[in-house]
Amino acid sequence: MDVSEDQSIWHYRQFAEFVAILQKRELWFSRLDCLRDPFEGRPAGYQSAFHTLADAHTRKGCVSCWTIDEEESELMWYAFAPGFGAAIRSTKSKLKASFEPPAADKIKINSVTYEIDSSRGAPECYAFVKRRGFKREQELRLFIPYEYEYDQGGGIKEPTYSGKAVPVDLNSLMNEVWVPPNSPDWFVGVVTVELEKYGFGGIPVKRRS
Repeated sequence: MDVSEDQSIWHYRQFAEFVAILQKRELWFSRLDCLRDPFEGRPAGYQSAFHTLADAHTRKGCVSCWTIDEEESELMWYAFAPGFGAAIRSTKSKLKASFEPPAADKIKINSVTYEIDSSRGAPECYAFVKRRGFKREQELRLFIPYEYEYDQGGGIKEPTYSGKAVPVDLNSLMNEVWVPPNSPDWFVGVVTVELEKYGFGGIPVKRRS
């Protein structure tokens, strides 16, 4: 799926996670093999030597997941921000521009394809493939490949981290911040205060009426 530079994208977070983004000015990239789906980054028929390498390459890499949509998604609220949460609305171009070197040089951005197959390709391509059951997520994914480290026996070392925090320019990134449609007025005020507290008071807070 081709995604235009001005396409709207969304990042749904629970409230505490959203505040952490504001506090630290960082986006969290989770290791693929620490996500809920055990098939993340894993092609079908990966028993071959090539697919074993692909498995190691992708599943030790880290991702940040966004939803491609012009409107907010009720499904995404329930899946990633149950109760009181917040969603950052941005565009693909703003997302790309919000990272600086050296992180910006490592991050690969692509839409997710919802069809697992075992066709040969660059190992990193499997980081952008999920099972068809996740198709409604309409995901745009940011991927940081694993930088191999080897043990004394020449094997690939298992990384000890569950993900990476990557600095991001939030003023460049955030178009709007949305709260769930069933949020009370006081929660809109809480999110507004948090934005002002961390220097983002110019970012509008919206809620579907």
